[in-house]
Amino acid sequence: MKGWTNIGDTLPLALVSLAAMVVLFVRGHRKSALLVPAVAAGYLLVLVLKPIVSRARPGANEVQIFVHETGKSFPSGHAFAAALMLGAIFYLADSIVGTDRRAVLVMRVVLVFVILSIAASRVYLGVHWTSDVLGGLFLGGLTLYIIVRAFDAGLQWTKARWGDSRIVVFLDKAEPSG
Repeated sequence: MKGWTNIGDTLPLALVSLAAMVVLFVRGHRKSALLVPAVAAGYLLVLVLKPIVSRARPGANEVQIFVHETGKSFPSGHAFAAALMLGAIFYLADSIVGTDRRAVLVMRVVLVFVILSIAASRVYLGVHWTSDVLGGLFLGGLTLYIIVRAFDAGLQWTKARWGDSRIVVFLDKAEPSG
């Protein structure tokens, strides 16, 4: 279980997100820009919420603790980051893998398994209450949903205003018309 927690640490999730972003940039997909604000928004929200809620982690008299963590408990940053970053990759799976529906399905099933394994490991290791992890998953998913909706609305707005050939979204350069 500790291995799943380690996968949910900041560096591994950031590297996976960066790798996915590079693949998407190389393939020319504008949706890759979604990963950058998702990561930034996620960390900011967790940093704001933990001190506000100020919930203590489980104690040794309440649960068996395999890993000692410091800091506040709600929401689980690991569960939040996994839902947010790996959820963004889930959303972009068809752009990453291509049109092979089986490959997209396999990728999405693996991502869901990893997200849930990271979340479960936090409870198993005694560093979070179940509600901390469920809250982290929910808030990470909600943050991703808001980012995806904002991204899609922005993309539609730019298409309506400038047409497909002049779209400038996040880091892409506009193509000259005519």
